[in-house]
Amino acid sequence: KVNKGNYLGMTLTFIGAVDGHVTGSRNLLEIRRRDVVKHILVDYGTHQGEDEELNLTQKLPIPMEKLDATIIITHSHADHIGHVPELVKEGFEGKILGSEETLKQGAEILMDSAILNAQQMRFNKSEIRKMEKLAEREVSRAKKKEVSRKERSALISFQEEVEEEKMVPYLPEDAKETIQRFVPIPVNEDYTICEGIYVKLIPISHINGATIVEVYATHGA
Repeated sequence: KVNKGNYLGMTLTFIGAVDGHVTGSRNLLEIRRRDVVKHILVDYGTHQGEDEELNLTQKLPIPMEKLDATIIITHSHADHIGHVPELVKEGFEGKILGSEETLKQGAEILMDSAILNAQQMRFNKSEIRKMEKLAEREVSRAKKKEVSRKERSALISFQEEVEEEKMVPYLPEDAKETIQRFVPIPVNEDYTICEGIYVKLIPISHINGATIVEVYATHGA
């Protein structure tokens, strides 16, 4: 602390790829500069394999409207970029930054995933309609006679399962909206996020375009 009201600091919160899980990289950086607080999200990837159920539980620990700075993507593997369209679908309107190669590959990966999601939705459509009709019949039956608390709970669970079957993370239109927010930035150069906060992408040998992210915040001069 320099003095009260002029505090500079950063807090990094690991949302995904924690507790023994190695996919679903999601990291939230909070930067306090004087009386201004900015939030930068570094990666928002898909949990894969045995981690898949975490896609439903590991969400942003802040309201979407507070994600006011940007999203930075380190590289284009799905477990680092795969769920970014979900944020756009939920209302994120900021920039999505990364190296040119990362965002080029990322655009292809997100569109491929979105097309597969759409195909899966169409494939499930007839089965979902059968489940909906069954749920409607069960609800009608329950209204006509007294049902036990256990039966009512089972019916509610069944209806929730029907709704979950309809859901996919995002569709092609969501992926296209996400890609429109892509802003490639040069590596090894400072890029200003906002006054007093800038980032630098440093290339690493992981896949083409992969980088680490250095984030700087200044206090006064």
